[in-house]
Amino acid sequence: MPKADQGKFEVEVEVEVETTSDRDQVGSTLSRWQPAAKTGIAALDFAGGLMLSPAIRELLLAFGLASKRDDDQLDSRWQRLPGPAKMCFQNAATAALDHPELTYVEGYAFSSVFPLPINHGWLTDRAGRVVDPTWAEGSGYFGIPFPQPLLSKALLLTGSYGFIDQLWYSPELLDLIRSEAAAA
Repeated sequence: MPKADQGKFEVEVEVEVETTSDRDQVGSTLSRWQPAAKTGIAALDFAGGLMLSPAIRELLLAFGLASKRDDDQLDSRWQRLPGPAKMCFQNAATAALDHPELTYVEGYAFSSVFPLPINHGWLTDRAGRVVDPTWAEGSGYFGIPFPQPLLSKALLLTGSYGFIDQLWYSPELLDLIRSEAAAA
């Protein structure tokens, strides 16, 4: 094998599909990840909708809300909520549990500087205004509100902060969000 510092090497990969049913299962899984119909929602339409699993996309379409950030309209208490960078889910969840007048929201956010949707956690106040304790550059947001009871249940169920990216392998979480969000 060539040395790493030579910069080039070839790797052969062989994949075997044992049975017809395995092949059908792979084909079935891939067919669900086709470009989706445009929604007019940038976070869902980005890259033809292929950034999101069908389950996450369905949930965001059913229960997601769009918000724009306007710090000038925020109560001064919420303008400087502390929160370390890259800890958005924990920052937002902790603030929501500490301040019942705030609602945890999880979904996708955009920046005017960085036009890709980023999986993100933030808050909204009672008027629906974005309160983002982590990301000063966020400008557009689209996500699912988690009222405090739903947030608490999701935290207990998953044992972690940040839920949206766990939906594709957690049917319990998916069912919880569907039932609680529909009831709200």
